[in-house]
Amino acid sequence: MENTLIIIGAVVFFGIITIKRFKLINLLKKMLNKQLPIPSYLKGILVPIKSKSSENCVQGGLKCQCGNMGEFELLYSGNLKKDVIKKIKDEDFLVFAKCLKCGSKMLIFNDAVHGWDGVVCHADKKSESLPIDLKTWKCFQCQSESQKISIAISSQGKEDFISEAGPDFNPELWIEAFDWITIDTKCNKCGSEVKELVSFETM
Repeated sequence: MENTLIIIGAVVFFGIITIKRFKLINLLKKMLNKQLPIPSYLKGILVPIKSKSSENCVQGGLKCQCGNMGEFELLYSGNLKKDVIKKIKDEDFLVFAKCLKCGSKMLIFNDAVHGWDGVVCHADKKSESLPIDLKTWKCFQCQSESQKISIAISSQGKEDFISEAGPDFNPELWIEAFDWITIDTKCNKCGSEVKELVSFETM
């Protein structure tokens, strides 16, 4: 009788351990496979900080395809007002980064085609080419143009996109239809940091 109780106890114990292990494995799989809201045009150049990222927000640094992660010029089409780059009314708002290693230009944001309004409201509009009159942002402290660039993308998530956008849109477009983008810089010459140099709601 005693041996039977021991065997039953052991079976129950190992059964509980197995269930907990199974749940833990599933939880780890979900964490590893979570889909971050990195829009397709930033894939490969936005390197996420996974500990600060989720389905609703991704934060990371800009990386050129040449491997450069820290030396860029920030180019923009708006106006600088009180330490923040603002959109000019009735004009497309564009932000680019120019790699100071290889010279390539990367589109960081175009309000006409990116984010919620760009995807849901302007679905038929095409991306713009690099305008001639872009301005180069310079450090407030030392006037250097060489910057490290960080980007944060905020999203309502897939379920909210499906609910609000309606059946006419592919559910997978939720990643493209982010609702906010912020851009921070850190000067490579003096180390001065500017938080939310660009802070733009796309809805």
